[in-house]
Amino acid sequence: MPLTTTSEEFLKVQSYLFRNHPEPGDKVAGEDELIEALGLTRYKTRQALDLLVQMGVLDRQKKRGTFFKRQATHDMTQNILEQLKLAGFDELEFNEARLMIELSVIPFVIQRLTPAIQAQMRSLAQSI
Repeated sequence: MPLTTTSEEFLKVQSYLFRNHPEPGDKVAGEDELIEALGLTRYKTRQALDLLVQMGVLDRQKKRGTFFKRQATHDMTQNILEQLKLAGFDELEFNEARLMIELSVIPFVIQRLTPAIQAQMRSLAQSI
């Protein structure tokens, strides 16, 4: 049975890969390491990695390996929109969901503002 983003195996792989907050371009742990660390079969491990590639999170390069992909905002929006369309949502529902998510994130963003980021924001606001 194929893995989904809510499958226990997928969540294990995802959690393991993102535990050290990787940067775009960082190499992903190899299949053997994932199998040993997580106790999964090679089949389930590959399915989880395939799903992350399909989601646009990872990039596979022949003879080089798998790497974390830089997420452009537009690409992420398109990916989410396509997933919602497949689930039966229309663009209006997508925009409503996006607004709810963006508004709920504001308190977390404020908590993480550093003085340097605040200074950059003031400078940008003054240049407008």
